[in-house]
Amino acid sequence: MLPADPVARRGAVFAVSVLIALIGGYFIGKSSSSSSPSSSPPPAAAHVHAGGGSYGLVVGSSAFAAGVAQPLRFTVHAPDGAVVTRFETLHDKRLHLIVLRTDLTGYQHLHPEMDSGGLWSVPLTLPAPGSWRIFADSRRSPPTGIASTTRRAPS
Repeated sequence: MLPADPVARRGAVFAVSVLIALIGGYFIGKSSSSSSPSSSPPPAAAHVHAGGGSYGLVVGSSAFAAGVAQPLRFTVHAPDGAVVTRFETLHDKRLHLIVLRTDLTGYQHLHPEMDSGGLWSVPLTLPAPGSWRIFADSRRSPPTGIASTTRRAPS
């Protein structure tokens, strides 16, 4: 039964609405979570974003330990799956790698080097455990765009 006072009624409706939203958000988040923080990320080959009209990254290493410097090696793939090897200079570099923690508490802007076969590499240290998104910003011949993937540094 709702209170007779209109202000109290609005407060009760608001409190119930917030409670329903919190409970619903919890269950939606729990059902859409693909892995727990302690689980291993999927293998690199299973995490290709190329296809469907977009460029993608294929990362050689699927796990990075927090606080440990490791080489990050990756290739950029065209929508047809082919490795892209032709890049134009954009802001003085052929590729800008942005590594961003998904909760926005960490950020790195790196400039990897590419070998003749299209394999890019750069030293990477993920300073804290968590999920990190990797974006490769470049100007390719043709077109310009951003490719990305996600990696997890376990706790």
